[in-house]
Amino acid sequence: VLRWEIPLALSKDPTHAAATIGYALGRGHAKSLHELLKKEQWIDSMSIQIDDGSGKDHCCFQIFLELTEQGLEHLQEVGLQIFQALASLKNSKIPLYLYEEKNQIAQMQYQYQSRQDAFAYIAKLGDTVADEPLATYPRSQLLASSYSAEKIEEVFSLLTPQQCAFTLLAPS
Repeated sequence: VLRWEIPLALSKDPTHAAATIGYALGRGHAKSLHELLKKEQWIDSMSIQIDDGSGKDHCCFQIFLELTEQGLEHLQEVGLQIFQALASLKNSKIPLYLYEEKNQIAQMQYQYQSRQDAFAYIAKLGDTVADEPLATYPRSQLLASSYSAEKIEEVFSLLTPQQCAFTLLAPS
């Protein structure tokens, strides 16, 4: 797991800049980070999450990797590929169409969500309903309000090796 803490100003950001970066980085296409690491046979799976489980004052940008045996042997190269992918995405800028695509997918996932455990669903609602007026709930929880290249750049400035917490879990 690679984890970066995102401060309050960007955690509550209505443009969802961190989520937009996560979407662009994890988006499956032929030259994506996921496909590159799979081609090298370094990972079995990869997921990216923006998690506010650390409290209301900040969130965490997290990249979860399930490494293969070869991936464990090439741990530094895996890390290098991740930071190169972040730098490449930062330099090329995230296009507006990816922001729009992310919002459309989030809306469809909400509209066509599968049944959930009632208690877990109500608990989740209890955590988020106070953050938005009932008239628009859960719109701002799910959808970014606008595209902000400046906020995206701010988040990118935090996604550095120096500010990253690395966690490696292995079976005993």
